[in-house]
Amino acid sequence: GGPHVEHHAPGWENIRTDAGSMWTPDAPWKTVAGAVRVIQFRPTSVERARDSDLREALADLKRRNIAFAIGTGLLIRSDRCRATTEAYVNQKTMEGLFDKLRRNGADVKYVTMDEPFFYGHRDSGPTSCHESPQALAQALKESIAIVRKYFPNVKIGSDEVVDASGPWVQELVQWTDTFKAVTGE
Repeated sequence: GGPHVEHHAPGWENIRTDAGSMWTPDAPWKTVAGAVRVIQFRPTSVERARDSDLREALADLKRRNIAFAIGTGLLIRSDRCRATTEAYVNQKTMEGLFDKLRRNGADVKYVTMDEPFFYGHRDSGPTSCHESPQALAQALKESIAIVRKYFPNVKIGSDEVVDASGPWVQELVQWTDTFKAVTGE
């Protein structure tokens, strides 16, 4: 789901162009909406939406008692790492996203970090940084503090790439332990 967006992000032009029409009381998803507990928007949907369209979507979520989540990268690009994957964002862009949500009445309950361990540690792309779990957890701790300036009670989760590799699964387990030790959550 997402608010109405007139100019979609590249690659999303013809995908779910009707998403903005789901935020009216008579939208044809009443049965489904009654069973939905949380809905997550993509950051590009929020960034590209007009304030009025975003407010409409957020107000309808509240009316329907559906919690709001945003999925985004939380690793801040800096001299430490300038990776160009979805896990890494510019601080100004990240703060702009959360400021826009707050200004438009969002009650962000959940933030889903976009694969920080995979892209921060394992990725083999041309801009990858192969950071240590400790460095990644510390960077995320700092980003989470920024998010909580806007939404103090937000719960933070993560999605990660999981495959059949036993060693990778063990690294993910160790990553979770490291993240908890560094962030306290």
